Amino acid sequence: MMTKLEILWRIVILTFHKLLNWIEDLFRLKPHDEAEVYSRIGQKYADRGETDEAIPKLMKALELNPLDTEACYKLGVSCYKKGLYDDAVKFFTNVIGLDSRDADIHTHLGSIYNRQGLTDQSIENYRKALDFKPQEPDIHYRLGLIYDGQKKHQEAIKLYQRAIEIEPRVAKYHYSLGLAHDANGEHSKAIESFRQAMESEEEEL
Repeated sequence: MMTKLEILWRIVILTFHKLLNWIEDLFRLKPHDEAEVYSRIGQKYADRGETDEAIPKLMKALELNPLDTEACYKLGVSCYKKGLYDDAVKFFTNVIGLDSRDADIHTHLGSIYNRQGLTDQSIENYRKALDFKPQEPDIHYRLGLIYDGQKKHQEAIKLYQRAIEIEPRVAKYHYSLGLAHDANGEHSKAIESFRQAMESEEEEL
């Protein structure tokens, strides 16, 4: 038969274990909190361009919280920088499913599809990006380059001109406009655009 001391000792042991469990639960991260930690760390790495560190952290964040649009977006950017274009498209597309009103996502998709030779998809995404950011000159410029590549020089000229209206001191806009004018047989206009390129503040073409 157990003595009162043994019974008391068992009570102490059980109480101690209960206290340990309570402390463990107190400091154990809940899945949502754990996802937030991985997301923030991954985004920090992504912002610094440390893609090898960012990708696994952001993947873990999405595993714990698939609705984390910021982690999904930064994961897409990291994959894009690594040249993992199929993965980047997947993550950007997931973000669009949650929030389609993001010009940067469509700009990245436009760039990826252009690299992959999927011109129609590239144009579609650049057009969507312009719907959200019509005052972003570089999107007009990138779209102009695609039309130039298709020998649709008049379309390209309009886009380069729009980019210049928004930001007139960028040399590559004037230089590309000059090339488009030249290809379109407008040689005097081409010369003027090349002159503007030389006078612009941006040195690198």
